[in-house]
Amino acid sequence: MRDRQHPHAVASRREPPRAPTDHPVLGLQRSAGNRATTLFLQRDWTGVNTREITDLMVDGQDYNRTDGPWWHLNKHNPEGILLILKRMGPDNRARLARNPVDGGKYDKPRLDLAMSLAKTGSSATQIDAMDAVRNAVAAKITFEQCWRILSKMRKKDRLALLKRLSDGDREALLNGVPTLARPGLEGEITSVVGPPTGELLLRFVPDVRDIPAPPDPSHPGPPRPQPLGEITVLHKGRPVMAVPARGGPWKSYKDGDHTADPTAPGTYPLGPIRGHTTNAWQNSQLANGTPMRQDGADVQFQRGGKWTSVTKLPTPLTPAEVIEDSAWVTIAAELRATTDPAKRTALLNEERVLENTGKTTRPLPPEWLLNDFGTASQRVEGSPGVFLHTTDVTDDANAALVEGDLDFSHGCIHILASDRRKLVLGGFLREGVKLDVRPYTRNNPAWQPVPGM
Repeated sequence: MRDRQHPHAVASRREPPRAPTDHPVLGLQRSAGNRATTLFLQRDWTGVNTREITDLMVDGQDYNRTDGPWWHLNKHNPEGILLILKRMGPDNRARLARNPVDGGKYDKPRLDLAMSLAKTGSSATQIDAMDAVRNAVAAKITFEQCWRILSKMRKKDRLALLKRLSDGDREALLNGVPTLARPGLEGEITSVVGPPTGELLLRFVPDVRDIPAPPDPSHPGPPRPQPLGEITVLHKGRPVMAVPARGGPWKSYKDGDHTADPTAPGTYPLGPIRGHTTNAWQNSQLANGTPMRQDGADVQFQRGGKWTSVTKLPTPLTPAEVIEDSAWVTIAAELRATTDPAKRTALLNEERVLENTGKTTRPLPPEWLLNDFGTASQRVEGSPGVFLHTTDVTDDANAALVEGDLDFSHGCIHILASDRRKLVLGGFLREGVKLDVRPYTRNNPAWQPVPGM
């Protein structure tokens, strides 16, 4: 008796289906370029395997048994599965559907996808892409290789695939794809999961509760509170999720060339998820993920295959500024990631030197990390310039972020990347979902003013 095929052994399924061994001429004809003979023998291969499987489809017997119909289908590569399912016709596919595949024994998502594609006459592209995702998760290929496969798919095929992936595979993709590709992938994922757009409402209340303010030398003494907001996801009017968030301060103030205002109340639709760039904020002229390098004393970014100095940006930056700001972000990330006392002491000392001198020995990160709007953000359409976004220091979905890491905005709504990831995977940040922004309703005289107020 043959061993049952491992349900997730996908690495070997990338070769095209072969004719049985009683056709040794196939390899010779392929080498000779005799495509007609190749296709004839492939059809014969398909017929032999189709008959083998349909003969095993006996009513009353377990279709998931070893050496049964699903066992045989599970062992084939994408093209082979589709050739067989198409050849067996709609009546036999209906019989298979009435005896569904056991996900505990075989690769149910893959086989269900093949059944769907056979019904519509589609190609094996989606199955190949699903295998690529699985192989990337299993570290058999890189996520960069996986993304090259997915990015070449037609959008509707990629959306169909993303809908079928598990939450774990979707999250692994978001973690692994190139940073510049992440906003688009977030938008596609959140568009195919979760409830319909019209059934959702996001409600932002800026002062749900108070938490201790961060240390501020201008306000010595015991910690004072500051208001913390919250975004609640409502599905058909019922709350299903809530995440901490912070908007603008409760009173307006001037901050250099900008003004910090309370987030404008109103109900607005969310725009598409994008990597936002703007010349209005100097560190947001480049999207997170933009390739960076040091060239002697210069710091350069890459666009369209061309390297350009940061001094040539519309709002010019100095190499020293970029190196220093990048060091702040990477030190903060490493502090959040470690509990080792010795490492924390070393990082805090490095931070102190950076603060006192503006100097660092850290290498420049290979990608831009400093966009004030994070990697992915959404315009709140119809509002006076409000965005829903992370920040440069709250942009890592896998970091140990806490609600106290949220700072007050200049009028936008800040959320943590880990919470943003949950909202994306839940389908709650879909373009067109309404966001109901509420005003401050409390005025606690004990609140510690935001620096600058």
